[in-house]
Amino acid sequence: SLSHQSGWIVIVFGWGLGVAMAVYAVGGISGAHLNPAVTLGLAFVGDFPWKEVPSYILGQMIGAFLGAVLVFLHYLPHWKETEDQGAKLGVFSTGPAIPNTFANLFSETLGTFVLVLGLLAIGANKFTDGLNPLVVGFLIVAIGLSLGGTTGYAINPARDLGPRIAHF
Repeated sequence: SLSHQSGWIVIVFGWGLGVAMAVYAVGGISGAHLNPAVTLGLAFVGDFPWKEVPSYILGQMIGAFLGAVLVFLHYLPHWKETEDQGAKLGVFSTGPAIPNTFANLFSETLGTFVLVLGLLAIGANKFTDGLNPLVVGFLIVAIGLSLGGTTGYAINPARDLGPRIAHF
């Protein structure tokens, strides 16, 4: 597509704005639980009931899978024209700049920790009505710019696993 090789800044802002719009869309329904790590983090600190964790995580995984199917259908004409298998996989999953299991796991764990900590901080502060989703989007951008270059920063097990399953 025309956005092929548009650069890291475009990718990071695309994710940040996408997450902000998703939070606007479902925040009032589910508390904007888009990420199993966030759901688990909130349950650990007592801000979310443990009995609802499994159904939320299942919904997050199904949502990520269905989102990936829609992306596949959207780009259907482009798949035939693209021979680079890595570029195709990159649409569905993140990948490290340098493969190193320990370093990559540390990077994703740190990014996810910063995400959950940032969300707890955002929740503890009072913003003007309607600004929280935008602040969450900027948090995603900040994590991407500061920590995301090493692994592509999935920071969301559903965002990574669901689309990987759809890819196969």
